[in-house]
Amino acid sequence: MTSTIPSRMTSHQRRVVTSLVGLAVLITAFGLGGPFLALIVMAVSLVAQSEFYSLFWSKNEVIRKVIGFIIGGLVIALAPSINVFTLLCTVMGCLWAENLVFLWSTKADCRPGFITSGVLYIAMPLSLLLILSRIEAAFILLLVMASDVGAYYCGMKIGGPKIWPRVSPKKTWSGSIGGLIFSLFIGVAFYAVAGSDSLPLFLLVSCAVNIAAQFGDFYESALKRRQNVKDSGALLPGHGGFLDRIDGLLFALPVYYAITTMFPLFQ
Repeated sequence: MTSTIPSRMTSHQRRVVTSLVGLAVLITAFGLGGPFLALIVMAVSLVAQSEFYSLFWSKNEVIRKVIGFIIGGLVIALAPSINVFTLLCTVMGCLWAENLVFLWSTKADCRPGFITSGVLYIAMPLSLLLILSRIEAAFILLLVMASDVGAYYCGMKIGGPKIWPRVSPKKTWSGSIGGLIFSLFIGVAFYAVAGSDSLPLFLLVSCAVNIAAQFGDFYESALKRRQNVKDSGALLPGHGGFLDRIDGLLFALPVYYAITTMFPLFQ
């Protein structure tokens, strides 16, 4: 796919423009809500799943990819009415579908696990965006964005010791701390504007979400490094693929949902 952003732009400029366009789409999606929001979330999920599967499967693995897309799409579609039983049935459906494909396949490299992993890793976390209230969705999206922005600029300007060079050679402790501080600022801002609980809880949730987002970033970096791939895709100029852009969000959403189920931040 050819980018519409002029090639004369620097990588940083393309990154900024892509982020602004993505932010505009998010604001529009959450402003309209309903089916339009579900459609956007489903589209992002399917593209990210495609990038995930492409890390491990060739372009000829159509059947397994389609099965993953169908189950992932169902998870998103059923999200507003999802419950524990539905989740269990979805996971079992993934396992059965994948085991049947493995049983029928005559290919030596056919291994069960990736269809289920794609749904659990991508579709299920993203489905939480359709369960959370709009202010909660905005809160966690801004937390993750702040984490990314803080880590990128602080790491670039300050530099210093690397966190885990074997997995992600460019990530520094200064970037990690910068991302955490930016996320804490978002937590304070939301507490001041719309919080219904204590400031310490907002800070705790912001910190937990930030750590989860950074861990998610490392996880996706490890996947790409294992497969000797720089980016999961090339659809987002300056960012790589959709999976590169939402890797932190995929880990942050379940952590936020688990904590706030017990300790709600917004009424």
